[in-house]
Amino acid sequence: MTLLVADADRPAIVDALPSGAATVPADDAPAAAASGDHEVVVVATEAVLAPGDVVEAVRIAAPHVAVVAVGDVVVNADATAADADELPGACERARRVAAYRDSVSELYAACREHALGDDRDVRERRREADALFEELPEDDETFAAALRSTDGDAPEDDDG
Repeated sequence: MTLLVADADRPAIVDALPSGAATVPADDAPAAAASGDHEVVVVATEAVLAPGDVVEAVRIAAPHVAVVAVGDVVVNADATAADADELPGACERARRVAAYRDSVSELYAACREHALGDDRDVRERRREADALFEELPEDDETFAAALRSTDGDAPEDDDG
């Protein structure tokens, strides 16, 4: 399910999202994202006061959720869309990035288990992570998003 974060009505964005998408104000976004009901959070960057702060709060509350920014304000999202027309593609890119990051997290956990003497899953998880990486679009934004940490300790960029 998709969650739209906007403090003002954005009918064009709502229409571009899958049916059943929920809309919440920026203050409620972290809790809504952490509920586990959403796989993608779309932040309408021109419809919230501090979109960069909203994105970071969502990442802290729900590190494995894909984050998409729609609008002209640049934030640290997994994918961006300039407008509602680009939104479906951006949501799909963000889902693919999140799936790759999750596979790397699983690989990391398997490697830790291997270090403790259990090596059952390491090779299979590595193959899965590599396959997901190969399927990612080949652009700088997607590459940067794929390498972003999901542990909440990622360094902040200068913009946000």
